[in-house]
Amino acid sequence: MSPRSFLSALRTAADDTSEQHPDHEYALHYDSIRRGVQAASKIRVRELQEDYPWVHELMSALAGMTVPLEFEEVAQRWWGRGVLDDLGRQVERNEVKSPPRRLDAGAEGVRLDLESLGVLQRLLDDRVNIRDVYRVGYGLGRRGGVKPDRSA
Repeated sequence: MSPRSFLSALRTAADDTSEQHPDHEYALHYDSIRRGVQAASKIRVRELQEDYPWVHELMSALAGMTVPLEFEEVAQRWWGRGVLDDLGRQVERNEVKSPPRRLDAGAEGVRLDLESLGVLQRLLDDRVNIRDVYRVGYGLGRRGGVKPDRSA
């Protein structure tokens, strides 16, 4: 989480705690922390979309999946939904701002681009993880993690 996202999550959690749980014995209530992470995630996803619009299509295609997961599952979702083909056509027509540098290498190349942006993380066992600040905003799950905000 970037410092700005972290501070946003903290501010939202503190405000929510004082409004929703004024008698809570600690400064932050766990439900308020969850709402803070959800709010910060929305902000970070919006910032990422402004800088790299192509990331939004790739990540949105993964909604509903649970991380960590095998990269093959990610690639299958992208190919199955035609996201990589659509992105390739958009890049050919010069319709993509700051396009992925390694799109010509297919799903693996895009994986490397997303890793360099800090969106995807390769785990030691070669599975893929997605940082919470992106995972929550793009509607992916994690066992025991903060759930995506389904109200949006």
